[in-house]
Amino acid sequence: MKLKPRLKFIASLIPPSAALLDVGCDHGLLPAAIARQDRQSGAARRITASDIAAAPLAAAQKNAEKYGVSDRIHFVRADGIPENTVFDVCVVAGMGGETIAEILTGYSGLKQTRALFVLSPNTKEPALTRFLRENSFIVTRHTVRESGREYPVLTAARKKGEEMTEKHTIADVLDALFSIAPIEGKMDFDNVGLLVGRKSREVTRILTALDITRAVAEEAVRGDYDLIVSHHPLFFDLKSVTDGGVYEEIALTLAENKVAAICMHTNLDAADCGTSAELAKALCLREATLFGEEITGNQSRDGAYPDGTPFAYGRRGVLPVTIADMQGLLSFVKEKLGCAGLRYYDAETAPKNAAVVAGSGGSYLAVCRAQGIDTLITSDIKHNVWLEAEALGINLIDAGHFCTENLVIAPLAEFLRGRFVGVTVEVAEENAAQEAFF
Repeated sequence: MKLKPRLKFIASLIPPSAALLDVGCDHGLLPAAIARQDRQSGAARRITASDIAAAPLAAAQKNAEKYGVSDRIHFVRADGIPENTVFDVCVVAGMGGETIAEILTGYSGLKQTRALFVLSPNTKEPALTRFLRENSFIVTRHTVRESGREYPVLTAARKKGEEMTEKHTIADVLDALFSIAPIEGKMDFDNVGLLVGRKSREVTRILTALDITRAVAEEAVRGDYDLIVSHHPLFFDLKSVTDGGVYEEIALTLAENKVAAICMHTNLDAADCGTSAELAKALCLREATLFGEEITGNQSRDGAYPDGTPFAYGRRGVLPVTIADMQGLLSFVKEKLGCAGLRYYDAETAPKNAAVVAGSGGSYLAVCRAQGIDTLITSDIKHNVWLEAEALGINLIDAGHFCTENLVIAPLAEFLRGRFVGVTVEVAEENAAQEAFF
């Protein structure tokens, strides 16, 4: 029997001989796999599979018969955790976090149990984590990649006499960030990850910002923050850490004051929750999908993760129907992004669909033409790109680097708050655009 990565990992967390309860067992593959292991090893344990619906429970029984383990599994139709069921380990996987919390709430023995809970929510993980901690569980988080997605797997248990608080390290934060913005999505030139600090250091206060400027670094020092998480790397090719240059001096200041720095750049641009995705959301693009170059070997800036899931640095979609012309679009973009001003080229084509590339995306004009996109919204447009837009007949808007990318910082902070309950996470007050308009 071959389990998918998530179930295989969950199975690895179940101790030998521990009585197992699988709630919402669906097709019963996990209990069947454990039962087969027991049969091969000669072990004996109580295995219970439950589900609220008759059809999945019947499918689970059928699979138990198929794998010759029907005599080793008890099947129970129940809403939640069946009363009077003995278990050392309870598995609930493949539901929303709030639903799993409701299931645990309905268990009369929750306050007294010393069982291990192995929980894998599809959504609403922060809500489940908060519930577990509020009920005095010690929670450990793991991630498993399956079908191009990172799934959380939480283990929760009470241990007599053990402190009910968790310590989080910079390594934990780095792993969490790479779970939503895999490092494989970065461009070759980029410098992402932990750039300053020790992975083993405990984290209690995190500051987020688009850039680690002098002002942001000083704010981190004043506020006794342990870590800055930024989008733009503090440096790319650092050769010394002295007070002889701007970025060298900032790095030195951070190191001297034990403030670490983690930077997520082009890998966050490509992520499903990244800069371009947030830009598409802010501009209300309908039917938003990936936008980028065709994958042509190593020459492409867009590509695929190791499991084959494609990624791209831009998004495309349909503009709101209320936008009738370029002037209407300019007003809309300026309002939604909070821009002090815009640069643009009007191709005298009614804007219907748009590609958005957060940060510097002027080189995507030819891709827009090839894919039938009439408008490109990005930033950092050079003189020759305006000429190219005119030649190709494509509407072009430069909304500024800060305004197209800063959209990701608040959601990034919210993600970290949800993942690391008890850790203070703030957006830097000094997080601001440096350019001004007269």
